[in-house]
Amino acid sequence: MDRRVKADVKALNNWEGYWIDGERNTSTSDFVWTDGYTTGNSALDSSNAEFSYKDHLWTEDENCLIAAKFPNSQTINDVSCNNAIGVWGAVCGYQLN
Repeated sequence: MDRRVKADVKALNNWEGYWIDGERNTSTSDFVWTDGYTTGNSALDSSNAEFSYKDHLWTEDENCLIAAKFPNSQTINDVSCNNAIGVWGAVCGYQLN
């Protein structure tokens, strides 16, 4: 992750972050990349990504991704594609691997 983005993310509250490319294909649970930069899924393992699949109320699917501040060493979280609470912008051209 770019040094400037890491500094910005550290200033956020836990679970807040910036949109990054990737939308979950709900029939396979794989992420589809559309930015032309991202390939593969190596950055999405559990040591780096936290996937709950649903919001904290279990009412909304979380099929999009953010680079987020966590209370641990992870940096990627799945979030609702329709709800921007805790999302402060977007990171363009961010390559995950």
